[in-house]
Amino acid sequence: MATKINTQVGYAPCYPTPIEPELELCYFFLYLDNPKLKQRHSLCSLQDEAIPFHPILHLQVNMDLGLHFDGEFKQILLLKQPQAQAVTLRTSVYSFDNKILQVKETLCSESLQFQFIPDFFETFFASYTQGLLDIQDLAMALKNLRITQEFTAKNRTLLVLKYQFQIGDGTVVVDF
Repeated sequence: MATKINTQVGYAPCYPTPIEPELELCYFFLYLDNPKLKQRHSLCSLQDEAIPFHPILHLQVNMDLGLHFDGEFKQILLLKQPQAQAVTLRTSVYSFDNKILQVKETLCSESLQFQFIPDFFETFFASYTQGLLDIQDLAMALKNLRITQEFTAKNRTLLVLKYQFQIGDGTVVVDF
């Protein structure tokens, strides 16, 4: 089952599902922020109204790159759990099927906001803005980029997010 999500900026609270999830993805937003020009360019966003609960979600991220590469890469990845407990996030980044980065982070709260490897994306997009990649090379690099995020608590996996990327219209297609 795939759900196509339209790009929208803003946060809406998470709604309860018929099965109470242990960890629920509420909001995902990638953008470029240029404080000097007071501009924010949305690369993609996903809001809770269209995020189904499932322990493994595949997200096809269609990044709206447009002509806006001026600014810092920023992100919001917001999750909710019924009660506060320590949740560990392990993010693995693969390029052309080779693991190139793994980051681990732990938070404890009912609402969790994790970092979505901003340093990696800053470097990734800098190769394009500095002229090291043309748009075709960037498209190929994005298409061969995979990110897996595994959220665990008390030695149990609560949620797995698997991202695939391509240049697109800023939508995110969710599948499980």
